[in-house]
Amino acid sequence: MLTSRGELYLVLRAQDVLFSLTLLSGSVIKECSKFPEYRVIIPNSFEEFIKNGRNVFSKHVIAVDKRIRAGDDVIVVNENDS
Repeated sequence: MLTSRGELYLVLRAQDVLFSLTLLSGSVIKECSKFPEYRVIIPNSFEEFIKNGRNVFSKHVIAVDKRIRAGDDVIVVNENDS
């Protein structure tokens, strides 16, 4: 799904007919919700590790919104909501 400016907003996953977030849609959700809603929070010290394309493992997670379900795409932020 593209925006009117041709930016990729969501991707339809054919295997389960759900949408995957893009950086754009994730940033919109983040702007429209209060911290820590819809987020997985990692320590500030792991920010660069994750920015460099590494995975978030459960041992890195310090908080999770209770509404997130298994299989959901999530917004990963540090303790400063960045």
